[in-house]
Amino acid sequence: MKKLIKPIVCLAILLVVIALTTGCVPDYVSKATGGGWFFDDETGNKCTFGFNAQLKDNQGAVENEKIYTGQFQFKDLATGQKIHLKVLGLISFDDTSAYFGGYDEDGIPIGVFVEDLGEPGVDAGDYIAIYYDDPYTLSWTGFLEGGNIQVFPID
Repeated sequence: MKKLIKPIVCLAILLVVIALTTGCVPDYVSKATGGGWFFDDETGNKCTFGFNAQLKDNQGAVENEKIYTGQFQFKDLATGQKIHLKVLGLISFDDTSAYFGGYDEDGIPIGVFVEDLGEPGVDAGDYIAIYYDDPYTLSWTGFLEGGNIQVFPID
């Protein structure tokens, strides 16, 4: 499973770029939300996070026009590193995973891959991977130790 995450996320990044530049968005997921904590796979640091990412109708705009909304908050408790991200894109390959991204307050690109493997998130093995500044290098990753991730398929 862990060996598949990097290629999947790299493909997700490519699809986000295509979606944002062409306006073509896959129709699997309408929303992803979550929060909780995990131990980073590389450092063992405890990290906390919370997010909501959504593709919704743009009220008062052209018919069928969609917009991305949402935020992502993250903190590495050992280093004090914090991230606040405004969501600018959301895509998915299926109805259990989502990839969203944007820029933090300093203009640094950030991508987040989440996987909802059932309820509750901890027992099911929900997963998060955060790419900070480099879309091909994992900065933080882990299976949830507390909390839950939910991915909502399009109705």
